[in-house]
Amino acid sequence: MAKTTKAVINKDVLDKFKGKSTVFYFDIANTLNSFAKDSASGNYHHSLSSAKQAFRDIIATSDNFDGKTIKASFEIRMQNEKQNSLVTLTSLLTDIAVDMNLQAKRQRDVEEKLYPGSVPAIIRTN
Repeated sequence: MAKTTKAVINKDVLDKFKGKSTVFYFDIANTLNSFAKDSASGNYHHSLSSAKQAFRDIIATSDNFDGKTIKASFEIRMQNEKQNSLVTLTSLLTDIAVDMNLQAKRQRDVEEKLYPGSVPAIIRTN
């Protein structure tokens, strides 16, 4: 938004694009990093930080038509390529669940202050 940085695609990614008819690249880590700067005190900051540490980018390519078919590839690359991706995703989902529970607790606390326990339930839900 400030136009202070240039979009840069790594050389290894550009090499994967050579000879392909269609290419797609999405830098998840840098995008999430930008969101983290904008919402440093948000309700889901911990989950956002975990997602930033989990995902690197998405690369999709398709080959040229060979007369019968077009073969394509879609790859989501993780930051830690040595760790099993299921372990990484499980950890991320756990962090998201913890943040959701904290947010729900905050919401319940706010509602309890607005509508004390003595207020009938029908009024509290409306």
